Amino acid sequence: MNNFYTIPVQCRTMDLAGYYIGKKITINPTIKPLDGDCVLINHKSKIHLMEYKTPYLLPRSTDKSQSVIDVGLVDIIGVVINNN
Repeated sequence: MNNFYTIPVQCRTMDLAGYYIGKKITINPTIKPLDGDCVLINHKSKIHLMEYKTPYLLPRSTDKSQSVIDVGLVDIIGVVINNN
């Protein structure tokens, strides 16, 4: 049995990478992210998608207010394994 789940994108933090609001993504919460992976995170009680690039999380967004976040400051919920 897998622990994958599918959710709609609800943020613009990775829109330049093709993760648009409303698009469905599949998350695997059991694997460790590798550099370049898109991850779902909880940061300051908000859920975001970011690119994992140790030791940082990088936005790929048209929203210029998005900034780089230190990996140590977030909870990584899971790795995006499918971007439909």
